Amino acid sequence: MRKEVQFKRNVYIILISIMALAIIIQIARSQLVLQFKHTDQLLAEREALVAQVTATSQKPDISLTDELFCLGYLKNDQLSEALKDNVARTLSYMKRQTEEVDLNTKIFNYEMCAAVLLATNELNALKDHAEGLEEFVHNGGSAFLMHTPAIGDRFYQIYRKLGIVEFEYPQLTKGIHLTSNVLLGAKRSKMPGPN
Repeated sequence: MRKEVQFKRNVYIILISIMALAIIIQIARSQLVLQFKHTDQLLAEREALVAQVTATSQKPDISLTDELFCLGYLKNDQLSEALKDNVARTLSYMKRQTEEVDLNTKIFNYEMCAAVLLATNELNALKDHAEGLEEFVHNGGSAFLMHTPAIGDRFYQIYRKLGIVEFEYPQLTKGIHLTSNVLLGAKRSKMPGPN
């Protein structure tokens, strides 16, 4: 036995009123209503704002400050170049000006730099740059070593002048064993190190 569902008159009235409200809302959102209200001035202001936004989006990015971040890297070192590219991209997202300096061929102009970022662990590559870097830091400039520096002759010569008070020789680990939930659900996980 089939029972047919019969809608009562109230259900039809509710459905029709919902559809009428939807149509009214769509008409209110369209340009049609603005044109009938004779709001030419508002439309002109809106179009002027849209034109201004499109014009400024087509202009080249202008830095928020006049600070120049100098990125030192080694062109023949793949890891150094990758780190330099990543930092340069990040600084461009932050709308900061950068100057990339290959430590093998160019010399920093420290007077122009707000900060010096070194994307290499080989401080021996600083050669002609070391004295300028020491003076730059001594005069209040900022230097950021993005790699753990290789401990060698050049490091011993400049580490205190760069503000490094003490250091220990790096130790190679054989993996990581998490004893707490540093990462969600990762308690007691083990990650083996390089062979």
